[in-house]
Amino acid sequence: LVSGGDRSGSEEDSWYNPGEILVWDAATGVKLFELKGHSQRVTSVVWSPDGTKLVSGGDGSGSVTYSWDNPGEILVWDAATGVKFFELKGHSQRVTSVVWSPDGTKLA
Repeated sequence: LVSGGDRSGSEEDSWYNPGEILVWDAATGVKLFELKGHSQRVTSVVWSPDGTKLVSGGDGSGSVTYSWDNPGEILVWDAATGVKFFELKGHSQRVTSVVWSPDGTKLA
């Protein structure tokens, strides 16, 4: 089980804080680890079809003011260890969702 969001305590300042992704054991409810690396809010997290990786997307660093014009971030993670494999760059605006291709070879 995976959850993403931000570290903020309030809605109005949530984009100022780095995003967090928590990975949980769905059978026991125990938190396994936290994925750290997003500069702002996480808006989407999905497992790869084979279950070995996670991809997450969200708001990238930019102006402190909440804006669609901040660049987006996509990070790819090792689902077993929480190690960040790499970041996909090139989005000029916030990433609101990410998805794997059915065969796990592409991301959109």
